[in-house]
Amino acid sequence: VKLPAAKITRVRISRKHRTARLSFTAHPQTNQFQCALIRHAKKKRKPRFSSCKSPKTYRHLHPGRYTFEMRALSAAGASRIAKRTFTV
Repeated sequence: VKLPAAKITRVRISRKHRTARLSFTAHPQTNQFQCALIRHAKKKRKPRFSSCKSPKTYRHLHPGRYTFEMRALSAAGASRIAKRTFTV
């Protein structure tokens, strides 16, 4: 059984509306994903993953830098983490 390959396919950031919308997929197909959003700060934080679906939208974000991380899950295990950093 092959591990899924996770990929972030589209990112739309609106600084005006303080939102981020991220689309992602995995091959071979899986419908189980986990996402985490990390706000950059002086103190390094570990990602806290929770179940999610594509596309994932975050609203009411405070201005600053963020890193979105996602991984796909299958019977074979978890994929490598796909990351995207952006600024609001």
